[in-house]
Amino acid sequence: ADGAVYRISGFAYPSVQQYCYDSFAESSYAMAAITYGTEDYDLEFRNVGGAVKLQLIGNDVITRISLTGNNAEKLSGEATLTVYSDGTVPSVQMAQDAELAVSLDCGEGVHLSIDDPMTFYVALPPTSFAKGFTVELENTEGAVCTLEASAANVVGRSQILCMPVVTVEFSSGEAQEGDYVDEY
Repeated sequence: ADGAVYRISGFAYPSVQQYCYDSFAESSYAMAAITYGTEDYDLEFRNVGGAVKLQLIGNDVITRISLTGNNAEKLSGEATLTVYSDGTVPSVQMAQDAELAVSLDCGEGVHLSIDDPMTFYVALPPTSFAKGFTVELENTEGAVCTLEASAANVVGRSQILCMPVVTVEFSSGEAQEGDYVDEY
């Protein structure tokens, strides 16, 4: 019916996503559509969330990427998805106990190049990062490198927040810190 609102509970953004070359992790980038009956095959799917695109260069092998908001934003776990029959864009309400981080598991590792940026996509619910966000990278030796976007950023529904190219440098197991340019 026109003007109907449908809420889907039990929907979840995965807290761990599997790295996929030049794309999103399987089952991490949700879409929604409304059908008007069993004979309705003309579904108009709409993206529910967005993503952050990281572009990294360096000489290391990345095994894990973790992203957290600097203002306790809820990024993974249970959510309620609301879709509208009148074509209004879907919305997401993260559950009270949703998690504050999301990780990208890179398996045996993704080799970075010093010449050509390697892209990593992290699917997220629509999120306003009021105080920016932090990205933690881990290499095959277990060393950690921390990158921080301290400016406010928004991951909108059906949008990709593309971060600038960053050179990743690890130092003998100790955390390294870097900053994204504040205008991003």
